[in-house]
Amino acid sequence: MGPQEVALRPQGVAALECRVARGMIALLMFALFAACSSTDGDRQPPAVEAAAADATGPPAADVDMDQVAAAGEAPTGSRAPTPACVRPEGGLAADASLEGRAGNYRLRMIEEVEGNPARTAEGSLVLLNQVESLRQFEGSAGGPIPGVTSPLFGTTDINVEAVGAVRVGDLSSRNPASPGVLVIESETGTSPSILLRLGSDANRRDLVRFDGGYAVLRVVEITAESFSGTWSSGARGPDSEGFFCATQSR
Repeated sequence: MGPQEVALRPQGVAALECRVARGMIALLMFALFAACSSTDGDRQPPAVEAAAADATGPPAADVDMDQVAAAGEAPTGSRAPTPACVRPEGGLAADASLEGRAGNYRLRMIEEVEGNPARTAEGSLVLLNQVESLRQFEGSAGGPIPGVTSPLFGTTDINVEAVGAVRVGDLSSRNPASPGVLVIESETGTSPSILLRLGSDANRRDLVRFDGGYAVLRVVEITAESFSGTWSSGARGPDSEGFFCATQSR
């Protein structure tokens, strides 16, 4: 081997060693990258970790919508509870009258059986001022009866059969000559009498009835916003009875 060959050999060895070194560096970097990936690859960024921690915290309590509704404001325009209806005691004052008491009322009828409250019916009662020509009440002979007037007439949608009363015609008739409800006031006795006669057939002005069914409310007490009393109904005699309350609607 000549001197030139000896000089060239170290250069080849050096090139080979350089290539080997580069390969080793590449393998080392690859191994380092793989190790980092295996330890940190599943780790989320800090913001994601915070959100995940919140999501895995204790679950929020279920919202009770009934409590939310109860905590809110009460609905406006709600109707106030109707006062209790009890049997009135006593009698009417000497100047008692339903004159000027036209309006809307809530009517309740309570049946009494052997003196104890039994069935109950409730409905609306509308009272209107009677026309002038029909305010004077007429008897069977066709002439006016002194001291007996009819200041109001009206309608009701109460179910009288629910308390054992008799339905005598249409209770919703608005014809003032045969109304569903007719108020009859009398000053002929020792104390005034105020009746509400129910049923268009019973209240016909062109026909005087001597028998048949009836349903009559007798006013016993009058206050600023209500009136109350007793009632009776039947065919030829009293078949059912009780007491009632009529409270002015707001």
